[in-house]
Amino acid sequence: MILWQKLLLLYYYLAHPAYGDQRSSSSLANLSSWAKQHGTTLHPAVQWVDYGDGDWGLQLTSKVDRGTELIRVPRSIVLDSVVSRDEIISSSTSVIENANECIIDALGPFQVHEENFWIVLKLYQCLREERNGKHAPWIEAMPRKFRHFSKEEEDCLPFYAKYIADYQRQKLDAFVDAASVICGHKLEGKEKEQFTWAFDAVGSRFWKTTSTIKEDYQPRSELVPVGDMFNHREPPNVKLYHDNDGDAVCFL
Repeated sequence: MILWQKLLLLYYYLAHPAYGDQRSSSSLANLSSWAKQHGTTLHPAVQWVDYGDGDWGLQLTSKVDRGTELIRVPRSIVLDSVVSRDEIISSSTSVIENANECIIDALGPFQVHEENFWIVLKLYQCLREERNGKHAPWIEAMPRKFRHFSKEEEDCLPFYAKYIADYQRQKLDAFVDAASVICGHKLEGKEKEQFTWAFDAVGSRFWKTTSTIKEDYQPRSELVPVGDMFNHREPPNVKLYHDNDGDAVCFL
């Protein structure tokens, strides 16, 4: 197996969840109902499909013209990096002067991933809200576990693949340190386990959005409920854009 194939296998291993019996069909029904209640719209040709064993997604059941809008997700349920940052800092129980600068310092060499951090922390907070949270049905529909290499498996990886695995682990440690600043205490035990879950979930599902309406629009990192199912196709066959006027994330 040549190097690029090994790296591709590593990405697949880290980004794809282990399903098993972790999710039920009722979770899919709840997700569908929740999305509709919050204003998410699907083209009539797009249907939810349950592949069994906790694996599901969206399927195009008939041919549509190129450029047809398939899904529209209101930004009110999107986890946006900038919005999440502002909400978290303003609602933090810890009084932190220059909070954003403190977070950048805590992230250290991983400050380039600051946008990613705020989404992870926001999803972690949503998870902590459990069934009372606004995003609970969406979170309950996600995998409960993500794959991780054991130390023995990492030792068998080729150099560049092991570098990626080591980088992700160090990035997680930096994110935990930064989150501890906001939370006012070190994340340990169940809290760290939940934060790690959020880190894994975001890592395989978020992206930067673009706009077809305003030329000066600055791409921002986002995690889009329902749209996060479109995350592994290569080459991609869905286009994402930000509808500024309609205040929604859309998929063509």
